[in-house]
Amino acid sequence: MEQKQHNPKTGKRVIGWVLFFLVLLLLFASILPGSRPSKKGAQMASWNEMKTIALALDQYQQDHNGTLPQHFSELVPEYISSPATFFMQSKYNTSACVIPTNLDSHPELIDLFSPYSFIVLPDKRILVWERPGIWTDNTMSYFLFPDNNQSSDIFQAFRSDNVTTEEFEQRFLHGFH
Repeated sequence: MEQKQHNPKTGKRVIGWVLFFLVLLLLFASILPGSRPSKKGAQMASWNEMKTIALALDQYQQDHNGTLPQHFSELVPEYISSPATFFMQSKYNTSACVIPTNLDSHPELIDLFSPYSFIVLPDKRILVWERPGIWTDNTMSYFLFPDNNQSSDIFQAFRSDNVTTEEFEQRFLHGFH
């Protein structure tokens, strides 16, 4: 019986084609819409950051006789251990978000670069919102933290929304009622 000899060049060629198709498959998978973080997921991550910030502001307020800090940096590290909380953690198109590399040594950079802002409304609710320009569709989200006296179940009183900048301005002018 004659035995066929294995050609090493053929095996290398097959492996080369398999690798080529795997690379193509990975490239196509990376450009498919489902392979990137969704905007809704990125907004949910941002909302969670705002919730964390609002809770820290509320705790600060309780510890300081009802006054809030003048700047976010005053919350680090006692109320928020990681300064990165003040920044978008999403790979979604957030070109307006810059995360400084030396936040631990200079937390005051949070006040310059964080995409979030806060204010206490006249009725004592804490409002944390995204600065305009984060999302390409000109929307923004906000998180409204209730005054401690407003609700017996504080977690039912949280309120948030995703609105256009114009809607946010109107809601702000009307006290979010």
